[in-house]
Amino acid sequence: MKNTNSRKRLKIRELIYLILGFCVFTVILTVSMKNIYWFTAYILLCVSFVIYGVYENSTIHTKDLVIESDKIPLGFENMKIIFFADIQMDYFYTKNRKKIRKIVNFINKEKPDIILFGGDYINKARGTETVFEELGFLKAGKGIYTVYGNHDYYDYKKITSRLKEQGINILKNNSAEIKTENGSIVIAGIDDYLRGTPDIEKALGGSGDMFTILLCHNPDYFEIMPEEAKEKTDIILSGHTHGGQLNLFGFAPFVPSRYGSKYRYGMKETKNSKIYITSGLGGVVFPMRFMARPEIVNLVLKKK
Repeated sequence: MKNTNSRKRLKIRELIYLILGFCVFTVILTVSMKNIYWFTAYILLCVSFVIYGVYENSTIHTKDLVIESDKIPLGFENMKIIFFADIQMDYFYTKNRKKIRKIVNFINKEKPDIILFGGDYINKARGTETVFEELGFLKAGKGIYTVYGNHDYYDYKKITSRLKEQGINILKNNSAEIKTENGSIVIAGIDDYLRGTPDIEKALGGSGDMFTILLCHNPDYFEIMPEEAKEKTDIILSGHTHGGQLNLFGFAPFVPSRYGSKYRYGMKETKNSKIYITSGLGGVVFPMRFMARPEIVNLVLKKK
């Protein structure tokens, strides 16, 4: 019930911002129409904004995320780990498929040892087959690991089936130990905070004192995560927010989080843990981004 109420509040907040934005657009348009030069300049500005937004949405950025810890085994210092999230297949179907193919080719060129996915393969239950036809070409020496996002529950059974067919490891309140000759790390994952049933104790049950990466689709969960669980995790990787998708002069009106822009993007640290929220790769409603470039994260582990 708590998460349902939260979603309703988010929709109301976004609707208010949308109405306000439309009103501002209409007022400026009406005023500018009194002068042909101002009107032309305003129209050109709007068109430029749209063109740039579409361009930014199609341009993938690589982010190097360096994590240092004395718990990292020497065998993992040069290991190639790729993290990405929020493909959101459905909207603008044809273009999105080309974008996914571009993502797959880019990742395979990096020759990763481990691939981590933060959830949301789709928006609605239309693109499941297509997205897995493309993701089936992904390769990783030590495996691909994923959690569910809230949108994945629109086609939960089919997505689960395709993940298993392609040998992708599903981390739904459980973990996997990755071993080398020079030590091990743990990759854990919890169910989606909005539509699933996250169980952090179960997810971290096998982590012990090993270096632990936690996949958690929705960063809002970090706010209520028990402190003892935070102490067990060395880095939490999340998505869901799309970096705000549209940011205007530092203001992001449509962040899908009950905490506004607090968990919009980037590294957030507390006394006991840290969480990195990626801007993801896809989006919703419009095939546009502004000051929220889609990214693939190159996770670099270094022993202190």
